[in-house]
Amino acid sequence: MKFYQCFNAIYHKACNADNELVCVQLMKSVSLPVLLYSLEVLFPSKTAINMLNNVVDRAFYRIFKCTDNSDIKFIRSMFDLLDVNVIRLQRHTLFLRHFTSCSLWSDIICHYNEG
Repeated sequence: MKFYQCFNAIYHKACNADNELVCVQLMKSVSLPVLLYSLEVLFPSKTAINMLNNVVDRAFYRIFKCTDNSDIKFIRSMFDLLDVNVIRLQRHTLFLRHFTSCSLWSDIICHYNEG
């Protein structure tokens, strides 16, 4: 729900600019982080991933007023907005890399697994 509230607020403000690029940039920088918050530490099901992709597709549908799935996929590729599962895997890898670089946490986990 927060994604929709955030996106709708941005969309209505940016519609006055008459520029889709502004809407897409604001969606990527403000609304998408709300949607993908803490996704890197969760293991969502394929159904949940598909639902998140559908939310992003609907946002592009509203911005560009196109209904064909191939058009939406093309537009997403032009704006370098990957599939949510790919974004999740990238963020998960970054999270693990950061998590393991913190020696305190890695020591706690290693000692916990040994005990």
